[in-house]
Amino acid sequence: MNLNVLRKIPVIGIDDGSFRKNVDLTTFLVFVLLKELGVEAVRFTRITVDGLDATEKAIEVLKGLKFDAIMLAGVSFGGFNLIDPFELFEKFGTPVIVILKRRPRNDAIRKALIRHFNDWRARLMIIEKLGPIHELALSNGRGFLYFESVGADVRQVSNLINALTVIGGIPEPVRVAKIIAHGISKL
Repeated sequence: MNLNVLRKIPVIGIDDGSFRKNVDLTTFLVFVLLKELGVEAVRFTRITVDGLDATEKAIEVLKGLKFDAIMLAGVSFGGFNLIDPFELFEKFGTPVIVILKRRPRNDAIRKALIRHFNDWRARLMIIEKLGPIHELALSNGRGFLYFESVGADVRQVSNLINALTVIGGIPEPVRVAKIIAHGISKL
């Protein structure tokens, strides 16, 4: 499929806003619907810092939107408030792609979860069930990124990521969600 066809696919990008550790109880979670590289919709909600409400809030916010894929800026939002990509896939039946700028250090994540959370097993299970991490050389020459996917094969996801990575080193849905999330966090 060529880039222009892939860019017509409506894709949700999700990222969180900033927060002050041990000060802020909540942070923003921003949802941006992009189609043909244009913003179709922006929604947001608040999630609990280090809570367990991100998946539930994401499902609530996404209801009523029409999209063919979801791109998450990782699975951890607002500290260690994890979105479960499998739950999103099950609820909406569309591929869920986890975008990572760096290869995650799962041993360090595991240690942090054990140290800070009584429910660390439940949180770690979300991370571990994702499966293989794929490295992708971006076709725009902006380096590499890593991804995991639920509901789509590696080739399809690689093509979609490359089609939607125009400015910088992450796909536009996630990049725009990040800009908005950080902007409203400063209000």
